[in-house]
Amino acid sequence: MEFKEICNRLDNYCDKCDKEKNKVVCAKQFISNEFKDENSLLELKAQAMEEDFGNGLSLLLSEAGSAISVLGLLLSAVSTLAGKLQILKYAMFVTGLAAVICIIVFVFIERFGRVRKWRNPILVAVDELLKK
Repeated sequence: MEFKEICNRLDNYCDKCDKEKNKVVCAKQFISNEFKDENSLLELKAQAMEEDFGNGLSLLLSEAGSAISVLGLLLSAVSTLAGKLQILKYAMFVTGLAAVICIIVFVFIERFGRVRKWRNPILVAVDELLKK
């Protein structure tokens, strides 16, 4: 099972668990029910340590910022060389591309939000369960 799927299932499990608001305790309960043996716990810990979506998000944001900067530079270059109608067309094109870039960033954040939310509580819970 993929780590992202585990985080989604854990999020759904903890939404149903009204009495426990502590993420680590809720993750510990979920993991102890789903992963019975030590090997599966070690595999889960390895997946959690391997998946670092924070770095992927920062890379995506920096690339999006670079792309928007280049588009702005191109817009200013075209505005000095072209007529007003062409500038308006190009500005609309640049705005559309910037909107697409923003949508991609938003989808990435939404898709991996639960992974970032549950990664650390899972690691703490697995460490606690492995100590027993």
